[in-house]
Amino acid sequence: PLNLPMHPAGEIPLFQAGASDVGRQFAATVSNAIFAATPAMEVGIEMRNDLRQRAIEVGRSADDIRVLPGLYFFIGDTYEEALEMHRQAHAHLTLERRYSALESVIGMDICHLSLEDQVTVDMLPPQDQKVRSKTHADLVRRYILNNEPTVAVLLARPEVIGSAHLVAIGTPQDIVDQIVTFYEEGALDGFIAVPGGPAKSLDLFFSDVIPLLVERGLFRAEYEGSTLRSHLGLDGRSPINS
Repeated sequence: PLNLPMHPAGEIPLFQAGASDVGRQFAATVSNAIFAATPAMEVGIEMRNDLRQRAIEVGRSADDIRVLPGLYFFIGDTYEEALEMHRQAHAHLTLERRYSALESVIGMDICHLSLEDQVTVDMLPPQDQKVRSKTHADLVRRYILNNEPTVAVLLARPEVIGSAHLVAIGTPQDIVDQIVTFYEEGALDGFIAVPGGPAKSLDLFFSDVIPLLVERGLFRAEYEGSTLRSHLGLDGRSPINS
């Protein structure tokens, strides 16, 4: 123990990152929030339900753990402008780098296929092989199982070319609608903002997205406390956390 008095805020909130089975159990047992990859709604819903159940099983309340995925956003005045921001942000990724990224994520070499060829379930490598991230590997496997995409589509997926954050592309209203839908469907409790694109995207997030969330009653208009614990509303269900 330290020979220092406890901070006036009391117990410090704990965040955990990663969504492997071990990571989930650790988060449900001791943390107040988890930062994990949830690129699709069904992934977020499954993870949140699982974490809440695990928290209950170890004697905590389901509301003691919050799911805060990364929100990787590209915001423009039009959807087309935002989409171009996303394209430019990843233009440096050559086909070779995308193939290499896929192989490092899931251990699958598909360089011999054409971009129009379909990646089918029977092509999936064994699950017990060593990969850089089991969480990301599971996300890619799930996407292939559910969609059997073409090579071109697979190589453009955020699980492959990025860190599998939830990607939001569009106008400020588009972004708010996506956040609200995920929140209302139980896929997240909030998010950790991961700005993408030029400075304009981040400017629109602050000038338009946050005020729209405030109007919807899902974000605070003013801070009600002075600590991270109070901002997270750990004493009860709170508006969206970020």
